[in-house]
Amino acid sequence: MPTLPDIGKDNLNFNYQTWGSKDNSILLLHGLASNIHIWDLVAPKLSIQNQIIAIDQRGHGETDKPDIGYDFQTIAKDTISIIKHLNLSNPIIIGHSWGGNVAVEIAAHYPEYTKGICLVDGGLIEISRIPGNSLDKALINMAPPVWDGVYKNDIISRLNRRDWGEQDKTSKEANLTEIALSNFLISESGEVNSRLSRQNHMKIIEEILLEEYVIHGIKKILFGYVIILIFLAGKRMSIQNFGARIILRIILAILLKTIFR
Repeated sequence: MPTLPDIGKDNLNFNYQTWGSKDNSILLLHGLASNIHIWDLVAPKLSIQNQIIAIDQRGHGETDKPDIGYDFQTIAKDTISIIKHLNLSNPIIIGHSWGGNVAVEIAAHYPEYTKGICLVDGGLIEISRIPGNSLDKALINMAPPVWDGVYKNDIISRLNRRDWGEQDKTSKEANLTEIALSNFLISESGEVNSRLSRQNHMKIIEEILLEEYVIHGIKKILFGYVIILIFLAGKRMSIQNFGARIILRIILAILLKTIFR
């Protein structure tokens, strides 16, 4: 597969793949601990009327794996550098899972580089709203598996037992086992390890959670100020504005429920 050299501030080499040659461009961003092969079944169909580009993001697949730069700002800048390098004209960006979060980051801060985004099972997940969840619990629950002592044949055995559900012709013809195995480095002895190191995986998880919990905290503070203002406004209304006071109290109850649910 081709490689894009000297991309971004860290001058990384990015692995990528293209399908089709139409004028309309679509850039595909895989999810956490995944790689470009997650799009192997979808990209050929999209390429009938579009030019498709999929990249292995920083630390993933066959792209370079530095120990730094796993915050959303840096990841988004990587993608912008790739868009510029390939001379893509405002591509639609499709992001899966964590890739959806990256797509949102790009749309929010670099809207001039994309005509739109599409989120596939990601981008808007609010982990902080899971009942009883906390930053510490989420870090534990979202940690990647430990692959020590796991071999290629173990993975294949698990995949063979997997129920893939209803499959169309395309998925039946594809080698789903090879797509799954592409997420791993396999030693000569057959032992596997994730292409995204555990250390870098946790850096991304921390970025996801810290950003979300900070935003969630800010929302609570802002809602608090709004509630105080509504309460004070209600207190100042005369008894003749009874209907308006009732409406304000209903709004107040809804806001309280929103904050503490």
